[in-house]
Amino acid sequence: MHRVQKVSERLMICLARGLGFEDEEYFVKYHDASKPTCQSVMRLLHYFETPQGQDENDGQIYHRAGAHADWGFLTLLFQKEGQSGLEICPGREVVTEHALGDAAWSKVDFVPGSIVCNIGDLLMSWSDDRFKSTFHRVKAPCGELGDYYGERFSIAFFNQPCKDALIQGPLKKYPLVTGEQFNARAM
Repeated sequence: MHRVQKVSERLMICLARGLGFEDEEYFVKYHDASKPTCQSVMRLLHYFETPQGQDENDGQIYHRAGAHADWGFLTLLFQKEGQSGLEICPGREVVTEHALGDAAWSKVDFVPGSIVCNIGDLLMSWSDDRFKSTFHRVKAPCGELGDYYGERFSIAFFNQPCKDALIQGPLKKYPLVTGEQFNARAM
């Protein structure tokens, strides 16, 4: 977890520079994993095997994880080769609520040595909407597409600010909240 935290801190420096913060460590100081108020968490995600031939149930497709955006700052995701299913829906502001309806989904293929990085709602708020949180899902397998039906495993690092972090973007589009308040509201 601490190694992944270091990777996310490098991304935070780039994000702070991109948003024009004078202190390039602006986000890093609010995500100090050594503090007891740290809210970051790493989870092993497990999706059960999907029996083949059950692609649809009464015309309804049940995904392994439905469309959602993470509420935190950043999510760093590690996937296993051959375990397909992750999809993203880019262009959050131009699709219907929860990426339903006319949403276009893009497959996220496994690339050895890569880390999938999702922007969460908190970074969207902290950037005054300059960075959009990423709608994503784990799609139900489909026999026509040659999808993977077996158990799916991945590791997700949900990077959250410390409870006492003060969260407000440079343009002050949203009211000032603490990391603890933001998470409580998101839950």
